Amino acid sequence: MKFLTNRDVAVALQVTIRRVNRLLRANQIRHLRVGDDPATWRIRESDLQAYIDSRTVETAQPRMARKPRQHHQDRQPVLKFKDLLKEAV
Repeated sequence: MKFLTNRDVAVALQVTIRRVNRLLRANQIRHLRVGDDPATWRIRESDLQAYIDSRTVETAQPRMARKPRQHHQDRQPVLKFKDLLKEAV
């Protein structure tokens, strides 16, 4: 079993150490706390892989083409505010 430091994880994820520390504090990545300082926290390789797997987005399905808009001949025209004022008088 191999343990990684927050610096190792930052390099693997191509993010800053600060970002890794935020993920660790939020318990988004499982880790062992050897001490109170995040520099002493250790992450198993398998836990890092589990985090990566949980954040991996599957390939998107191709979008369906939109249906053409139907124009209704029998629709009532939209009245504007000034037209409503004329009708009220």
